[in-house]
Amino acid sequence: MAILVEGQCLDDQAGRVLMAASAPRVSSVSASGDLVQWELRHEDPDGFSGEQWLYVKTINGDFDAFVYANVLEVPCDPAESVADGVALGWLVGSALIGAAIFKLMQRAMS
Repeated sequence: MAILVEGQCLDDQAGRVLMAASAPRVSSVSASGDLVQWELRHEDPDGFSGEQWLYVKTINGDFDAFVYANVLEVPCDPAESVADGVALGWLVGSALIGAAIFKLMQRAMS
């Protein structure tokens, strides 16, 4: 599986490493005025399940929750992206060929 990172479809592991390096923490202010932060970490949340990618949510600096990374990430499929690009290329090419045929027919009739 892959995830969307900065507009690119990357392998989930590589994408998470890139996100952790470039923007490890995202902050926002809630409607009630609390500072809410999400930090991407690779750690063992309970000491038993092993290291995994998690977002740690804190409110005003206090721990609130662990959220598994795949819940908050946008998944993508590289093969599907290539297939979409090929389909779009055929569509544009067909439209250009159709327009050229239409123009040739107009010339032939005049």
